[in-house]
Amino acid sequence: MRRRSVLRSIFLLSAAIIAAQLMPAQAADPVRIGFMASLTGLLAPTGKEMQEGFQFYFDQVGGQCGGRKVEIISEDDEGNPNTALTRLRKLIERDQIKVLAGIQWAHIGYALAPVIDKAQLPSLFMTTPGNSQAPV
Repeated sequence: MRRRSVLRSIFLLSAAIIAAQLMPAQAADPVRIGFMASLTGLLAPTGKEMQEGFQFYFDQVGGQCGGRKVEIISEDDEGNPNTALTRLRKLIERDQIKVLAGIQWAHIGYALAPVIDKAQLPSLFMTTPGNSQAPV
């Protein structure tokens, strides 16, 4: 349990730092952060804990980062790379997120990497790669 708490804290702090770095001068517009994890199915317990911890952090700081309102848009990847790709495209194109956080499984991260690179989207993955030799 302690390890989970430490990992959650590191994750939240890292996400806040990334979000703060992306703050343009226009303070009126909220910063949209996409959050994607497995929120249904067998993998849901971990994904829901991540989502709750992420939301909890921003609730504790008044829903702001760098003086700007933060809007978190959550998506369920269902543990499926194809679903994750569809949801990521929606987050980028329709929701116009500035940061992506929460990816928890290596097979999802590997599937999303080319789209994230093409969009030049800062991302924070909570993933342990299955094969450290695989190209990303």
